[in-house]
Amino acid sequence: MVAGGTATDWAIVAEAASKLFLDGAVVAFHQLSLKVRRDEIMCVVGPSGCGKTTLLRCIAGLTDLSSGELLVQGKPVAGRPPDGVAMVFQHFGLLPWKTVFDNAAFGLAMARVPRADIRFAPGVERCAGATARFSAPRTWG
Repeated sequence: MVAGGTATDWAIVAEAASKLFLDGAVVAFHQLSLKVRRDEIMCVVGPSGCGKTTLLRCIAGLTDLSSGELLVQGKPVAGRPPDGVAMVFQHFGLLPWKTVFDNAAFGLAMARVPRADIRFAPGVERCAGATARFSAPRTWG
């Protein structure tokens, strides 16, 4: 666990968090502890099946932990997605005809947030100058 900082410094806190499936026969992650500061970018990397997406689903409030504690913006994640948190699913959630910014802003646009406000929304503002479009995934074989 990363030491230091006050409770308000952390955007995400996991303490001894575990997610098990099939009565413990499948372990997505076990006794995970981490702290992510506000405005910090966290990258989750690992091989297929190691629990990356399950962790993100837990942070987004889409999947409950088996044990441990998970806080987002200082509040326990339980029963519903935390305020201000959304999850874009790998490539299936992307709209290839839209720009990076438009994909990042899509949820806010659907919630009828004014475009002027969307440009400065946390996380989305980093995409404001991104005009690239997503290309279709390649199929090898």
